[in-house]
Amino acid sequence: MKGAARFPAGINARLLQKRMNHEQYQWYKEHGICTHCRHEKAEPGKTLCLACMMDNRQYKSKKDMDKQNAKSMSQYYSRKSAGLCVVCGKRPQEHGLKCKKCAAKIKMRSDRRRQDILRSERPDYGKCYICGKPVMNCKKVCPECYATRIKSISKIMHLPISDVWRKESNLRWERKKYYDTDGSVENNTAAT
Repeated sequence: MKGAARFPAGINARLLQKRMNHEQYQWYKEHGICTHCRHEKAEPGKTLCLACMMDNRQYKSKKDMDKQNAKSMSQYYSRKSAGLCVVCGKRPQEHGLKCKKCAAKIKMRSDRRRQDILRSERPDYGKCYICGKPVMNCKKVCPECYATRIKSISKIMHLPISDVWRKESNLRWERKKYYDTDGSVENNTAAT
């Protein structure tokens, strides 16, 4: 039986493998196991474990960034050589490498940025330092941004890296107990 087919006649091997992979993916997903490494527990509400998410993020971001940069540069040089606006690619160049419309939009955006209060100074003027809306009492953010921050903090607290911050904070607190402001060690022993 040399050269015999591995699958029954009439079944496409590629489709069968695809179906099996999808079934395995669904099984791991339903049981809360990472669908990539298939060893670790998946993060809450996700299909990957933390290690696979970090690897995937780094790989995708570098790959996508390289691809986007190459595409942007080729688009820029092709528009420049054709005498078209390097921003929109629709109209001829008039102001340097840009058309009148794109140059005006960029100028308006930069003027608006200059008129706006710096983000770090917004709370001094009673504005949310994230979006610029009016702040809540005794807070530096508006109600919408506050709700968003509370949600994100609760998600962050479940990450393993949060323990590192917590331990470091506790360590600093313990050091404050034993050291004065001038750096000398307090006398914590009982007077004899």
